[in-house]
Amino acid sequence: MHIAFLNSWYTDAARGSGTAAAVSGLARGLESLGHRVTRVESRLPAPGLTLRRLLYNAEFLFRPPAEGCDLLVGFDIDGFLLPAARRRNFVLCLFGVSAEEMRFERGWPRAYIWALSRLEGRNARRAGRVIVPSEHSRRAAIDAYALEPGRVAVVPLGIDLAAWDALAASASTRTEARPTIL
Repeated sequence: MHIAFLNSWYTDAARGSGTAAAVSGLARGLESLGHRVTRVESRLPAPGLTLRRLLYNAEFLFRPPAEGCDLLVGFDIDGFLLPAARRRNFVLCLFGVSAEEMRFERGWPRAYIWALSRLEGRNARRAGRVIVPSEHSRRAAIDAYALEPGRVAVVPLGIDLAAWDALAASASTRTEARPTIL
C-alpha cells in the first residue's frame, strides 16, 4: 500500500521533538510491514512554524497532495483545507488533542492553542478515520470534537526496541559504587 503523509511539522527530532519522532516512528513501522510511505513536503518557504503550517495546508487548495496514493494521513491540522474530492481515504493522526491541551494554558498560549484546536477539530470531523495513541486521547477527541466513537481508533505509539537494545548494549557500566548527585 502506498501511504502519503501530510506533515507540516518540523521533521528533525531536535526541533520537532516528540511529534517528529512519532511521525518518523510511524513511517518506519509502516515501512517495516511492507508499505511505501511518501512524505509530502511543502513547496513554499515560510518563516516561523505557524505560518509554515498554514501555508503548507493552503497549498492543497490548488494542488493534490499526492498522486496515486492509497491512503492519505494528516497529522493534527494537516489536511484541514483539503477539498472534499481529495479527502478520499483520508486518516487523521492526533498525537495529542489540542482542545484538551489548551485547558492547562493561560493568556496568549491558550488563545493560540484554541485557534489550532478549531482547525484540528474541523480536520477530525472531516476525516474518514481518526487515530490516537491512547484510550484517554480517544475519549478526549470524541468529547472535544464531537466525533462518532466508531471513527476513532487507538493505535499506540511504537517503540523501536532494536534501537533501544543497541543503545543499552553499547552503554558503559558504572564501576564506581558511589551515587552521583546532579
